[in-house]
Amino acid sequence: MPEVISSSEDSSQRVFELCGEGAYDAAMIVAATAVATLDARRETGADVDVLQLATSLRSLAAVHECLGQHAESAECADRAIALWLGAEKKDEPQLGMVMHTRATSHLVAGEFDEALPLLERAASILENAGERFAQDFMAVLLTMAELSSHHGEFARGRALYARVLDSLADVEPTSPEHVAAINGMSARALFGLGSSFAQAGQADEAVDYLSRSVELFEAGFGLEHPEVLSAKQAIASIYRVVGQTEAADSLESELEAVERHDEVGVEDLDVVVRFDDHES
Repeated sequence: MPEVISSSEDSSQRVFELCGEGAYDAAMIVAATAVATLDARRETGADVDVLQLATSLRSLAAVHECLGQHAESAECADRAIALWLGAEKKDEPQLGMVMHTRATSHLVAGEFDEALPLLERAASILENAGERFAQDFMAVLLTMAELSSHHGEFARGRALYARVLDSLADVEPTSPEHVAAINGMSARALFGLGSSFAQAGQADEAVDYLSRSVELFEAGFGLEHPEVLSAKQAIASIYRVVGQTEAADSLESELEAVERHDEVGVEDLDVVVRFDDHES
């Protein structure tokens, strides 16, 4: 049976579920199908809600970012931002989220001056968007912390990481999925703190935070999730820099033993997109 997706909101939800499972290729199929369907309808002159298209483009930009396809992510994000601003939705939470994605593409390209205004605007939108978007706001703060650390502003970066951890400590999880999301975000904050201390030459503090981040990455995503594997590789490299050779060897041995596989095969995913003409 094909997977039926009836709205841009449904497709976005499915995309982020698949990304949470590490099934990025499958997420790409869902996201790209949604955008292609809406674009095709616009080309035929059909009445397509531009905010539907903006929502779908935001999802596609996020998947491209997860796959390291930064140019493609930037193109989708720019289209989505233009649609939201054109519709005068300047405080739309999804606009804040796609601005965050676009800022990440700027950072990868070394375009720090272009990234910062987008991050600041995204933070402002999402901070005022309510509890539903609290985790998205925390994600922006994490990126801002990484940018601060990159520029050697370690105190500011650590303050932002600590703010994220303090905020997450006060969250009451509502489901196992919510617990996993909190663990994953906490892991990123701890990883950032560990990296910051390593850059500053404070090895003991670095090892403490990094070891805690490994535990939470695994708790949040599972042993074989691409983000966990990438984080472990980065942590192993940092361990070597700070002289923790045995810890680095242990992590690298774990990585070598993992057989990576996707729970959802791309060739098995059949998607049908059925968007209503006037759905908002």
